[in-house]
Amino acid sequence: MGLSDQQIEVLLRPIRPERVLQAQGQSHVPAYDVAAHLTRVLGFGNWETRTLSCNLLFEEQELKENAKTHKNYVAWTVGYSAMVRLTIRDLSGEYVASWENGAAGDAVNQPSRADAHHLAMTTAISTALKRCAAFGLGDQFGLSLYNKGSMGPLIKTIVGGGPQGTGAPDVESHIPKPETIGNDEKDPERPFE
Repeated sequence: MGLSDQQIEVLLRPIRPERVLQAQGQSHVPAYDVAAHLTRVLGFGNWETRTLSCNLLFEEQELKENAKTHKNYVAWTVGYSAMVRLTIRDLSGEYVASWENGAAGDAVNQPSRADAHHLAMTTAISTALKRCAAFGLGDQFGLSLYNKGSMGPLIKTIVGGGPQGTGAPDVESHIPKPETIGNDEKDPERPFE
């Protein structure tokens, strides 16, 4: 069956600016919002995630001094990588599609070893889920934000599987010029930056 015309209509809208946060000069959609929006668009029980792998990349400890109490403590810095699969189903519960993506996350200078591991692991898993949703379901899940934080839609129309119009639409007429080469791409003129 696939996604309904109404679901596709929602997915073709640009993301609302109120859903986008700024952190360290980067635009992003928080993981809790991605989860809530998956439920809003797909319905309860029509999406699931599976963590395919979660690996410790590094664990470091350093003796630090608390500025207020002047007592020493051990600060933990931990990093994890994770690979996640997002699977979506139609309104009758039938499989529609799945996407896999990975990410890394860290926790820096945490006073608790367990908290450092928890924060780094959940950051990697959450970021991988956000990437699955964005690259699989588009602008409603932050795909356009990869273009230097743009909230303008990258996907305004699709050729197949959506509401049918007359004739073949021009699916590229609205696409903005890319503003940046992402971290996963290299400029061939400067390959070592």
